[in-house]
Amino acid sequence: MIMKRTFLILMITFATFFTFSPPKAEAFIDPISLSLLTPAALQVAKEFAPYFIRGAIGASRGLVYMSRNFIDMFRLPFGALQATAGFPWGQFGNGVRNMVQGSLAPVKLIANIFLMPFYALSAFR
Repeated sequence: MIMKRTFLILMITFATFFTFSPPKAEAFIDPISLSLLTPAALQVAKEFAPYFIRGAIGASRGLVYMSRNFIDMFRLPFGALQATAGFPWGQFGNGVRNMVQGSLAPVKLIANIFLMPFYALSAFR
């Protein structure tokens, strides 16, 4: 039964990926136009560099918030262990607090993911 299922999945995978050939690589712009537009692109990149750096600094602030939320997710199992095993030593309150903070961490992480563009743009105030 497992062998038939594995063979079926393998055949569907091969049929999906190897039936259609990948598209041919074609240049959308000819080399002459590319050579004419390169100096203009370099000038635009030089003008845009300070704004890019400010946006990257703002985005890094958002990454720090998200990494903190990700680490806080590990407080849920730690709090459960702390509340159950540490109950005789008076750790029940701390365990419950860690469980609540660990339960709220994924919500905060999702909120910070959605706020990431605003973190990047907040450096321009």
